[in-house]
Amino acid sequence: MSGFNHALTFKPGSWAYLSSRLKFQRELLAKIRAALPPELAAHAEHCVLAEKKLLLYTQSSPWASQLRFHEQNILKAVQADCGGISLTLQVRLLSQNHPPLPSTRRVRQPGDEIIRVLETASAGMTDQTLKTALQKLTAALNKSR
Repeated sequence: MSGFNHALTFKPGSWAYLSSRLKFQRELLAKIRAALPPELAAHAEHCVLAEKKLLLYTQSSPWASQLRFHEQNILKAVQADCGGISLTLQVRLLSQNHPPLPSTRRVRQPGDEIIRVLETASAGMTDQTLKTALQKLTAALNKSR
């Protein structure tokens, strides 16, 4: 029994208490999800009410940012179930070891003509800092082709 209480050592009624807390958390989560847009609701994974804090868990930072944007809607949705106390919302990540989300952003590379224009412009520059920056840019663009 290292680190964790063995299930048989729980006091009588502990399972009932834990079960009722889990049911309450699931009900709160359902109300939170109902207050969110459908595409965002699926990313509200779990919630816990701890004193005057509502902890809401999600999988990634982008979803956490979106959930924070809807803070007022979330708090209004659960206010009645929390005895009218003033709550603060804290959004947390479930795991820091998750793979990065696949990028749907497509990088648009400038065409050969644009690169030639930049090379020509950099050759005629008198400002050495700008000239160096444009030369580095065109070198990088040529290398990525």
